[in-house]
Amino acid sequence: MTPKNEITASGIRLFTTVVKGLIHQHFAIERKRKTVEELLDGCEERLQKLEIDKKLKAQKNAASKNQHGGWETDMDAIERAKKMPPKGWVLYGFIPEGSVCNIQSPEKVGKSAIAKQIAYDYSSGTNSMCLPGADNYAASHNEAFIYDAELSDEDILERYEKRGDTKVKRWKDAYFETADSLTENIRTDISTINANTLVILDNVTLICPKFTKTDIDKVRVEFKALQNDFCARGYRLTIILIHHTKANKKGGETDDRAGSVEWGRVGKLNLTFLPCYLGEQYRVLKVINSRGKNDLLSRSEVVVLRIEEKPYLHFVFDRKAKEVDVINKKSRSKPSDDGHPVIDWKLSEEEANYVCDSYQPGKVGYGTLAKDILHKRGIENYDKDDVNHMKNSVMRVLKAKGLILETS
Repeated sequence: MTPKNEITASGIRLFTTVVKGLIHQHFAIERKRKTVEELLDGCEERLQKLEIDKKLKAQKNAASKNQHGGWETDMDAIERAKKMPPKGWVLYGFIPEGSVCNIQSPEKVGKSAIAKQIAYDYSSGTNSMCLPGADNYAASHNEAFIYDAELSDEDILERYEKRGDTKVKRWKDAYFETADSLTENIRTDISTINANTLVILDNVTLICPKFTKTDIDKVRVEFKALQNDFCARGYRLTIILIHHTKANKKGGETDDRAGSVEWGRVGKLNLTFLPCYLGEQYRVLKVINSRGKNDLLSRSEVVVLRIEEKPYLHFVFDRKAKEVDVINKKSRSKPSDDGHPVIDWKLSEEEANYVCDSYQPGKVGYGTLAKDILHKRGIENYDKDDVNHMKNSVMRVLKAKGLILETS
């Protein structure tokens, strides 16, 4: 028999098993407790996110319903239109509030600079220096967002350091893989704003390089839904899409947009921003097509802007002019053939100043000035066609400066 105070091997094994069971049960309960605490800690945050997602989804559905809708009478549309806010201007005579606008431009002309200036002026309610007159803006403060794939931090420092702080918000190095990611991001950023709002994509083919025709169609529908949502809350949403134009085989610029031409169908308003015959410091802003009435310009007129770099980069209104006087419709260069020189028909600022200073009716005419320009460029083996091309350039500069009449 085993003494009562002697611990047997089986007793030790039993005791060990019981202790292990209790320890395991304790840690299991502790793990569950910690898991419950973690769930409770994140519960409020998750509920808030779910509420935001639910609200955004409801706004999206409401806007989509408002856009596509069902059967209704004309009176329903009239009553809805009466409740919409009055339509003002983002850029007077060019970009009305509530529009989707395309601005196309060749490379290195200044499309990012003009887009930024429009955003700065609109967000602060400032009269635009791009336009004539002191009252070209309704003095109201608005919101502006730029999705930017063009400018670096160094560009911003060099161009706008002395401009001071602004309300414009910039999304640096913007890039989106899908239509859903683009539209959801924009909706999240602006859906709770109670103010007239401007959104700029600069430039759209860099921001959305992989978008298919289906993606772009989806973006167009979502933009319309967003605008309807803003109207339902008593505000206007304006969207500007910036594009590059493509170079043609002769070295000039075409009106085609680089990348997918489908982007050009997203908006009904199209502007172009171009170089100008007056010189390197001048640009032309032109309406290609618009459904709205323009009491600023006639059909054949454009606005000439002058570049100012101090105290920060911006454009200043110079004059209204006839398109034929400041924009060359023909190729800007002549293809080289058998050693014939390649000639740029656009005059530099220095050449334009020389033409204006040297022109004397009856003494120093267009042909003389044209040949002088060719000689100054070191071009000797030019022909009669070259002289005629350059004469046209000289005449455009003189007309734009008001030194000769339209009938001259």
